[in-house]
Parts: sequence; structure tokens; C-alpha cells
Amino acid sequence: MKLIDQSEHVKYYEGFDINKLQNHPTDGSNGLMIVFFESLETEEKKYNRSKKISNILWSEKYTTFNKFINSFNNTYLALYETKGYTDVIFRGVKSKMETQGSTWSAVAGITY
Repeated sequence: MKLIDQSEHVKYYEGFDINKLQNHPTDGSNGLMIVFFESLETEEKKYNRSKKISNILWSEKYTTFNKFINSFNNTYLALYETKGYTDVIFRGVKSKMETQGSTWSAVAGITY
């Protein structure tokens, strides 16, 4: 994940790092993390490949990507699938955050 911008209470990232997402504090102590990534399907393939390799090499059990991603319960974490439009979506989200701040929220979450 690459930090692309930040303000006092919001950090904007590009990329998808499962460990960083899991470890982001749920109490707001590190502010709001907004993450832009290319494709949920691509991230699912990477996750499943990594977990299958770990299972084969070290017999590690794992949950499916859908269960894993739906297990996030963090109101200080926002994920945006961009499908190649990261710059446009980033500018729109940042603009909303700057003008409406904490009163603005995304219309919908992850749906399958």
C-alpha cells in the first residue's frame, strides 16, 4: 500500500495490504484510512493463492476471501474498488471529506 495523501485525521492509500487493513485501529486513534484498489477480483485471487500456498507448505487453515473481507468491523476503514479510475474517485472522495467531513458517508458498502 502506498500513501497518496493525508490530512489531519484521514489517510488515503492506493493498494491493498491485508495486514495493514486488519491492524488499523478500530477506536479511531489512527484516524480514518481510505483505501483505493483496482479490483476486488484481483485481490481475491492474490489472497486465495497466498493462503493455498501456506496451506500446502505449513498446513495453515484459512477462511475464504469473502468471509475474511466481510469480517472487518471497523468504522475507521473505507475501501473503494476503482477499476482503473483511482484518480477520479480519489479526488471525489477527498473533496467530499474536505467539504462535509465526518457528516459524509459512502452510499453503499461491499456487495456481492
